[in-house]
Amino acid sequence: MKYSIIPLLLLASAKLSAQGKVNMNDSLRAEKKQPIATAPPLMGRVNVNYMLAPVDAGTSTFAVSQLTVDEISPLYRLTKKRSPHPLMLRFGLRYQGLFLANEKAIDGDNFHSVSIPLMLTYVASRNTSITAILNGGIASDFRKDVTSDDLIYVAGVRFGFRQTKRFRLGVTLVYSDTYVGRTLIPMPDFDWTISSRWKLEAFMPTRLALKYKLNKTQTLALVQGLNTASYRLNDSTKTGKYLQFQQVSGGLMYELNIGRHWTFNLMGGYAFSQKLQTFNNDQKISFNSLATMKDRIKLVSYEKSSPMFQATLSFKF
Repeated sequence: MKYSIIPLLLLASAKLSAQGKVNMNDSLRAEKKQPIATAPPLMGRVNVNYMLAPVDAGTSTFAVSQLTVDEISPLYRLTKKRSPHPLMLRFGLRYQGLFLANEKAIDGDNFHSVSIPLMLTYVASRNTSITAILNGGIASDFRKDVTSDDLIYVAGVRFGFRQTKRFRLGVTLVYSDTYVGRTLIPMPDFDWTISSRWKLEAFMPTRLALKYKLNKTQTLALVQGLNTASYRLNDSTKTGKYLQFQQVSGGLMYELNIGRHWTFNLMGGYAFSQKLQTFNNDQKISFNSLATMKDRIKLVSYEKSSPMFQATLSFKF
C-alpha cells in the first residue's frame, strides 16, 4: 500500500480550492471583473525527502534509507477563466527508492518505484471541493523484465469542506491494488489554525503534526507519521516474492522557509514500530481484510524499533 503520495496531492488541491473561492465581501460587479488565473501562483511543487533508520538485527546492525522525489504541476484548466467553479487537472511524477545497507538475509538491497499521479479538482462552492486522484506505477528491484503483474494502483476521491477561515476538513476514500492486496479505506483529514502561532494538521493515518510558529520563517512541530511501501522481489530462488516496509514514527521537526519558494525541514525522532518483511506472492490479504495481515507467512522478518532521521527540501512554483 502506498498512501504517502495522497497528502501531497491534496495539499495542492486545498490551495486550488482556496484560490478558487469567491470572496463574499466583494461586490458582484467586482467579482465579474476578476478572472481566475489559468495557472494559480505556486500551485506546483517539487519535494525531495530522505529518511535514514538504523536497524538492530541482533548480531549486527544495518541501515534502511529511503529517497522520495515528488513533482506536481498544474496541467490544464478545463473551465473558462471566469468560471466560479474551477476545474483543474494536475499531473505529477514520483520516484521512491528503498535501500538496505549491510543487510544479509534478503536477497536484494535496492528497490525502486516510479509512478504517475493525476489529480482532477472541482471547486463546487466557496466551502466545498471534490478531488479525484489516480496514481499508477511500478515498484520492483527491476532484476527481471517488467510485466503487467508488476503494476500497482491507488485511486481516491476526496470531499473537502471549509468550515471557517481557520478550519478545513475532508475525507478521502482510497482504493489500492498492490502486492499486499486490495483495500478500500476512508482517510479523514483536517487543517486547524488554532492561533497566530499554533496549527494542527492531520491526514489520518499517515500524518499528524502540531506546529508552533517561532517567527515568519521558522516553525517547530511534533510529528507522527506512517510510512508504508511494497516492492516486487526477484531473488535467486526465482519464486514470486514481494518485500514490504512499514514504519510508524514520531519526532520533532524544524522547518525553515527560505523566501517564497523554498522550504527545508529536518526531523529527528523514533520509529516506534518498524517492519521489514518478505512474503511469497500468494500471501496477500483478502479484499479490505486488514486484520488478516498478521496471518501472512513471513519469509524474512525484522520487527525492530529504532531512531530515525528525515530531511526534506521543497520548491514551490
